[in-house]
Amino acid sequence: MTSKITRPFPVPATVVMRSTLFALAGMNATLHTYNEESGVIVASVSKWLGVQKQEVVARVRGFDDTAQLELEVPDQAKAQELLSLIARYVSDGAKIEAAATIQWVDLERQRASKAKRQDMLDRAKRFLPGTKKSPTAEPEIVEAEVVAEDGGSEPTAGAESTALTVSIPDNPQVLVKDPQNQMIDLKVDPEIFKDRSTYLMTCQHCAATNLRGSSFCAACGKPLTLEAIQPELKGGVDQAAKNGLTFATIGSVLNLIPALVFFVSTLFVSVEGEPNWFELLNTAVTSSHLVGALLLGVIPAMVMGWLAIQVSQKASWYLNLTATFGQAGRTKIIAATALGWLNIYLGLAWLIFIFVLWL
Repeated sequence: MTSKITRPFPVPATVVMRSTLFALAGMNATLHTYNEESGVIVASVSKWLGVQKQEVVARVRGFDDTAQLELEVPDQAKAQELLSLIARYVSDGAKIEAAATIQWVDLERQRASKAKRQDMLDRAKRFLPGTKKSPTAEPEIVEAEVVAEDGGSEPTAGAESTALTVSIPDNPQVLVKDPQNQMIDLKVDPEIFKDRSTYLMTCQHCAATNLRGSSFCAACGKPLTLEAIQPELKGGVDQAAKNGLTFATIGSVLNLIPALVFFVSTLFVSVEGEPNWFELLNTAVTSSHLVGALLLGVIPAMVMGWLAIQVSQKASWYLNLTATFGQAGRTKIIAATALGWLNIYLGLAWLIFIFVLWL
């Protein structure tokens, strides 16, 4: 299924046009059409082990010093790879030279591997009668011309075709295949491909190019800097600290329920003589009282204490991030943590006390 993607670029159309061309070359695409006057590029990329080809159509529209790229790509994976390469070349032109060098190194390895296979084949043929050694045709790198905006042509290599040699040139250029499967040597213009990383940055989510200093991506809306999420972080810390203190307060109230149950139960019991408080409580409290105090007070109080500690730890973690300015909510976090542990320890004390009364 073809994916259609549109991306704005804060650079001239020529930069986007040639960056797209070199990105397709880096993907080992076969070039069919390239015209800077109409801003159209048509190429084909391999889909499965180089057997099946799918077309990629790119159109670049220029608007003064900005441009818009429209891509028709066979699938999302190819689209993401192509957009990442384009954004990389637009932001830092020096990376094109590195990519070109890698292309030449790969081409040299392929030639050496092919020569080795041919040598092994020639050795094997020597043992067969009536065979003749056939010369091996070397692949060629031919001259290419890039159509400029003014309609003129820009030569990119020598006037004659040069046979592929083993050595890598001192200034390697980008290689791209034409429909006849010949390698075209494309010139990298240093005036166009500059280092723009000082004022351009790439979105890590959608590979769109944005002006450095932007808080959010112009294409997908994702935050580009930590400052963009500072308000959300601050609001999240305040809300988490408030929730932790609320849980801790509820737990403290629930810890009072066992005391209330035991106190009320002693009001309706009369004992002869002057018994101490524990004997009076042991006589007045029944199993139903103990179960009620356990289920309605002790266990919920311990759960609330545990929730208060967990939420406070999360709020404290976010508060310690360098992207979070200020210490708003620190007091609530400390109070919620302290009350949470107090609720847990009080709950454990109530459990021991209820166990003793039960016996």
